[in-house]
This record gives sequence, structure tokens and C-alpha cells, in this order.
Amino acid sequence: MGNQEVDTSYIKLGRFSYGHIDRIGKAGKIRVGNFTSIAGEVKAIMVGHNVNWVSTFPFTSREMRKHFKGGNPKSITGHPKWYQDVLIGNDVWIGHGVTLMGGIIIHDGAVIGAGSVVTHDVAPYSIEVGNPSRVYKKRYAESQIELLLKIRWWEWDIQRIEQNLDVLCSENIEEFLRRNL
Repeated sequence: MGNQEVDTSYIKLGRFSYGHIDRIGKAGKIRVGNFTSIAGEVKAIMVGHNVNWVSTFPFTSREMRKHFKGGNPKSITGHPKWYQDVLIGNDVWIGHGVTLMGGIIIHDGAVIGAGSVVTHDVAPYSIEVGNPSRVYKKRYAESQIELLLKIRWWEWDIQRIEQNLDVLCSENIEEFLRRNL
């Protein structure tokens, strides 16, 4: 964590973002914006069974191919089902034990409650909870959210952030908006 991005083989963390996401499956990347907080035991499921097939059984997996040679399972594609990247915005908080399904986008300012299972995109500044997760409430009024997304404080330099810590670390959204528009 710090003023530098962290980039590993499958996860890229933006400035000052911290935490770890276990990736289930070897496909897909996880991209995390700046100033994002990720609690413990968070995982991203990047692979699954193809539920659109008659059978969800992994006949075409490496382990099963040695048992089912006659039907040429190597020529059958589509299982396992690989999901797309997970994109997590800036100033996001992901609670303990959250499960993220591949292919989702969690937009800036969102909060994901502990133990939630996120199967869809999460709107900016939404608080989502549950399995599957659903919107509990918005953090601010839509007009305030539009302004926060316009200000993009997470792209500021350290000096400007320090000058605004008194309102960044307060409930006074109106003063923050007034100062920075």
C-alpha cells in the first residue's frame, strides 16, 4: 500500500489500495482503483460450470478426458466456463468474506457488506449486501454522486488530499462539494 500501483500476475491495485483477493480459476484479471479497502477472505470466482448444457458435469476437463475417450471430449469447447475480468473502482470498500463473480464492475464509491455475493455490476456510491447482493441504499443523493464522480478526488496529488482531509474524513458532503467544484 502506498503512492505506487501494485501489479502482480493477476491483480493490479491502484494507489493506496490495500487487501487481497483470492482468484478461483486461472483466467481473468482483477483491476482495483485508487484508495480502495479490501477486507480479509475476499474471493473472485473466475471459472464455473456451463449451466446452459444438458449436463453441468465437466466431461471435457483434463481429469475426465482420460476416462471418456470415445466421444473426443477435446473437440468440445465451452466447459469450464471462464468469466471476464473483475473491475473495482476507486474509494470502494469490500467487506470481509465477500465473493465476487467474474465479469462484474464495482463502480467508484461503492460499499459491499461482509459476506455478500456480488453477481452483477454495482452502481457508484451504492451500498450492497446479501446473497445475491442487492442495493441496501445509496450513500448520497444522485445529484451529489454526479458531483463526486466529476471531482474524482482519488486522482488528486497528496498535497490536495491533505488540504481536504478535514472534509474527506467527515460527514459534511456539502462542504466537500462546495470547496472542490
